[in-house]
Amino acid sequence: MKKNSPRPSPIPHRRRAMATMTVVMMLMLVGSAAVAMSALFATEARRTHAAKTQAQERQLLLAGAAYAETELAARGNASRNIDVPLPSSVDGTLHLQIGPGPTSADATVQIQATVASQRARQLLTFTRTGETWRITAATLIQ
Repeated sequence: MKKNSPRPSPIPHRRRAMATMTVVMMLMLVGSAAVAMSALFATEARRTHAAKTQAQERQLLLAGAAYAETELAARGNASRNIDVPLPSSVDGTLHLQIGPGPTSADATVQIQATVASQRARQLLTFTRTGETWRITAATLIQ
């Protein structure tokens, strides 16, 4: 017997090629699934961040409406701009622009809330009844 003779392969050549092709195809399938999942996760992360930002903007607009009512009760409907102080835990700004309305018993307040470079604005109309100011109209400004 020859010492250097090649060993016969336990798997015929054609079957090895088919097994190799199957492995390559499976790796391509797993790779494309990983890319698709990464894209899905990135999209969901962006959508979640946007939803969080919009929720904070809505909360600031509500806080601005309450602050405006207090401000009107204290100082009336004279024109002024107010930067509302916010807690340090809030990453945003809140700005009010108060002005007189069509009558002396009315006031308009434009509220601008900014969170993470996203801005939301609304225009409120207040009417005074006795000593109390009440919101009579609200419009979101795009």
